[in-house]
Amino acid sequence: MKGLIGLDIRTLSFVTLMFSFIFGGGLVIFARKYQKFGSIATIGYGFLAMGLGYVLLGLRKDISESTAIDFFYSIIAANSLIYFSLVMSCRGLFRFLHASVPWEKRITTAGLGFLVALLSYFTYREFSVNARIIGFSCCYALVCFVTAYGLLRGDRRFARLPVKLLSLTFLNVGLFHVYRVAWTLDSSPLKEFMDGGSVHAITFLESQFIVLFVAFMVIWIATDSLERELQEIIRTDPLTGVRNRRALERFCEREFLRAMRNQNPFSLVICDIDHFKSVNDTYGHQIGDQVLIEFSNLLDSNIRDSDLVARYGGEEFVVALPETEAKQARAIAEKLRHLVMNYQIARPAETPLSVTSSFGVACLRPGDTSWSTMLKAADDALYTAKQQGRNRVVTAPAVAAG
Repeated sequence: MKGLIGLDIRTLSFVTLMFSFIFGGGLVIFARKYQKFGSIATIGYGFLAMGLGYVLLGLRKDISESTAIDFFYSIIAANSLIYFSLVMSCRGLFRFLHASVPWEKRITTAGLGFLVALLSYFTYREFSVNARIIGFSCCYALVCFVTAYGLLRGDRRFARLPVKLLSLTFLNVGLFHVYRVAWTLDSSPLKEFMDGGSVHAITFLESQFIVLFVAFMVIWIATDSLERELQEIIRTDPLTGVRNRRALERFCEREFLRAMRNQNPFSLVICDIDHFKSVNDTYGHQIGDQVLIEFSNLLDSNIRDSDLVARYGGEEFVVALPETEAKQARAIAEKLRHLVMNYQIARPAETPLSVTSSFGVACLRPGDTSWSTMLKAADDALYTAKQQGRNRVVTAPAVAAG
């Protein structure tokens, strides 16, 4: 009997196995090229297993021509492999998205054992195509529901829209198999699965859709992750790990305009390490780099989440403080100065190294036309701190020059 769109089940099975092999192989190749997404290979291997299951299913003969071994590979092995392929693909999705369901492995493993036993009984002891369909769909639906639930528990750093679409897809596939169970219970007994009607043909189209949709969503999520990683690299200073000058400019431009629009305070602090050149000359550039890294980490770990630390150039760093008045900004600068002064930089088999730092503070003033004029005022204040003997904080005048 022909199913949907005039295709019989054998033809749909062939198309499904082609989709599974092509997209499964593609995901395995993608995972090998991008090692950080190695878990995608598990999804690909799951699709390859699905294709193999449909190969076995497509080799089914008529009942009158089948032997016990034919029944084994075309019914028990084929359906068990298709079920296992779904479990494998879903576990790959969980690993990829850093998701987990504590009891998932117990349920899916028990489901596989139950399915093999059911298929064996209703093949060799009491031949019933309908019972096998009902058992398979119950197990398949359970895996889909567990997957739909687990996907929503994944790492929220990943793009949420494709994750939600994946979850919704598995939920709908599970609901379809529940409907298939109800439909089969109310149907006349089938003598041969390959003579099944449209509802059973849909299961093949549904498998094709899962392969296509999951592959597309996985590549979407991986691409989004790579793009965000690239953006992070673009915004980050490679030595110290804090934001770089480009990120500082974007942040300060946004916060300056917001402060002007809402009449909120906004402060900038610029600082550098006193006599840093002598550190490099005396101890070498490796120790100099260590000083820069630990100095920037000290700044970054002692500010608010809404603030930003960026390396401005060389040993100079800028701390941007939204919604912060001059008095509060100066207090923050003083706290940072004391932390730096009292910090010990460890050196292997050597006496710990101490450094001091100087700070210039500027708050948004009526005469400021851009955040760069604020930075210039903070830089002038830093220069004054240097002239006054270093290891101190100087605040720029409250009124812009001119």
